[in-house]
Amino acid sequence: ADNLWLNLSDGYIGGGRKNWDGSGGSNGALDHFTQTGELYPLVVKLGTITADIDTADCFSYAKDEDCPVKIPNLKELLEKRGIKAASLQKTAKSTAELEVELNATYAFDAITE
Repeated sequence: ADNLWLNLSDGYIGGGRKNWDGSGGSNGALDHFTQTGELYPLVVKLGTITADIDTADCFSYAKDEDCPVKIPNLKELLEKRGIKAASLQKTAKSTAELEVELNATYAFDAITE
């Protein structure tokens, strides 16, 4: 499976957000955040974690952020879950890469008059 996100507080793994066009994930990670009282907002996209820890795709669901974030202690949080970033290779596109790809292939002329 792809587009999976790890909650850095409780270890839950859920699907990414659904896109406006219905593509994308199952919304599992965001639903989990909501269902757990919005207590654990930090997630990282599995498949984007590598030895270059700063390139991992991290996101905060917190209402005052709701955006990509940099997590200074990401390496330590991953190690608590038994994930050794130094041994991992990138296997998934980041949300930024997916957005660029979607914009490049979208038929904008179909919405103009």
